[in-house]
Amino acid sequence: MNFTNQIKLITLSTLFSVAAATATPRVDNRIADIERGFMEIPDSTKLAVYWYWLNDNLSQEGVVKDLHSMKQADRKSTRLNS
Repeated sequence: MNFTNQIKLITLSTLFSVAAATATPRVDNRIADIERGFMEIPDSTKLAVYWYWLNDNLSQEGVVKDLHSMKQADRKSTRLNS
C-alpha cells in the first residue's frame, strides 16, 4: 500500500469515527423526544369522540357519567348528536 492510499485510509477512518461519535447523541435526543411525546400528549393528537344516539333511550345520569369518564380518559372533545 503506497503512502497516498494510507493517507486516504486514515482520513476515511477518522471521518467515520467522528460521524459515529456525533450520531449517537442525535439518536438519544430522538428517543427522548419520542418518550416525552408519550408522556406529554399534545392537544393536536388527542382523541375526540363523536357521540350519536339513534333514539331517545337515555338518561341524564347516564350521559353525565359517560361525559365524566371521557374527561378522565383525557379526550380532546366530544360532539353530541341525537
